Amino acid sequence: MNKYITIGKRDFFRQGKTYIMGILNMTPDSFSDGGSYKAISDALARTGQMIREGADVIDVGGESTRPGYTKISDSEEIDRVVPVIRAIKSHYDVPVSVDTYKPAVARAALAAGADMVNDIWGLKYDPEMAGVIAKSGAACCLMHNRETADYNDFVGECVADLFQSVDIALKAGIAPDKIILDPGVGFGKTYMHNLLVLKHLDAFNALGYPVLLGTSRKSVIGQTLHVPPLERGTGTAVTSVSAVAHGCMFVRVHDIKTNYEAIKMAEAIKYAQEPVVPAPAAGSEDNAESAAGQTARKVPGAPSGGRGPAPRWHRVWLGIGANMGDRMGAIKKAVDAMKAAPDVRWCRMSDILETKPYGGVVQEDFLNACACIETSKSPQELLKFLNGIEQDLGRERIIRWGPRTIDLDILLYEDQIIDEENLKIPHIDMQNREFVLKPLAQIAGHVQHPVLHRTIHELYNDLFKGGAME
Repeated sequence: MNKYITIGKRDFFRQGKTYIMGILNMTPDSFSDGGSYKAISDALARTGQMIREGADVIDVGGESTRPGYTKISDSEEIDRVVPVIRAIKSHYDVPVSVDTYKPAVARAALAAGADMVNDIWGLKYDPEMAGVIAKSGAACCLMHNRETADYNDFVGECVADLFQSVDIALKAGIAPDKIILDPGVGFGKTYMHNLLVLKHLDAFNALGYPVLLGTSRKSVIGQTLHVPPLERGTGTAVTSVSAVAHGCMFVRVHDIKTNYEAIKMAEAIKYAQEPVVPAPAAGSEDNAESAAGQTARKVPGAPSGGRGPAPRWHRVWLGIGANMGDRMGAIKKAVDAMKAAPDVRWCRMSDILETKPYGGVVQEDFLNACACIETSKSPQELLKFLNGIEQDLGRERIIRWGPRTIDLDILLYEDQIIDEENLKIPHIDMQNREFVLKPLAQIAGHVQHPVLHRTIHELYNDLFKGGAME
């Protein structure tokens, strides 16, 4: 199966990373945040906040599915979610999911720009739903659910039920790499059943499809900790840590910042590696210790000679440009080289734009783009890696601001500020360069420049107002 799952324009790496789906309920009666976002402006503000805090996908819901919820008509649900989805897609480059089990709502939401359908009935509520998703080519999340919590073999029956949903999806023509599974905490289960889902997450991850865990503020947390919905943040974060430990690909949560930090810490611990020091050379006093043929010894806390700290994945934005020879071919080769690296995860790329050269040297026009990657490389390691790609593609550094077969620049490395002789991050003068800001705004408009403290969208707008900041 593909090592990525694609939602909208973004590729999500299937192993070694837990992503966040942020909840945006456009409902007056949701159990914990009903009525919080009555206006589109409120929904947009909340979306922007969630993205800044670390949300990777926004899940928009128009009908509460809390216990005892009131079912609404298709038209009312459409009226709640479609304008919000359109507004989000026009303001932010973020994948959007629609939380619905109704084909008419899904069809309208997908037409409005939604990239995924999150179906709490796993395609079993209405046989038309699978066809709607298949025809659109969208991703889907299929949740486990039952009318009653009657089981003989709880985990085994949950797994079997999910396989039925997968079978419906595949027969309808939904691609395997478009399917995510949700074990359905809080749906068709008792309190103890919900705890068993959390205990046996490995069984769901063994199904071969990405798993989404949705526990945010749910009753299993409330009943365990005896706290109301708005005080269940800590309990939710604990389940997110468990999701990391068991390899879940997504968590669906309300409190983005808390869960982002919990996940980041849990990933650092999970992927920690003890340093490795070389075995003593042949003939040394310590050589007998390695007589069994071992080539290296793991030594907790070893100061040197090891593999270093655990792989931590960092979000990075790159500039890509070319104006010599086969410009498009050079860009494609550079992208392919990055995608092939084991310590680089390709996320998404802007449109490729033709732009005028910068710096006053007379030369051909450039093709420029920006890309978002995740990498476990340090800034200096990444710079060396990118320079190697440039060298392989024939880049020669002869004239400053001169023509080049390929140009790969680190624009932003998370929110780090680096001022070293060979590396400046944020990239020097990027706020005054249209060929950087225009494509970067397509994929990172919400991201804030760590020195200027303005978003990329704001810097791009400043450039045309004559207010670019030095």
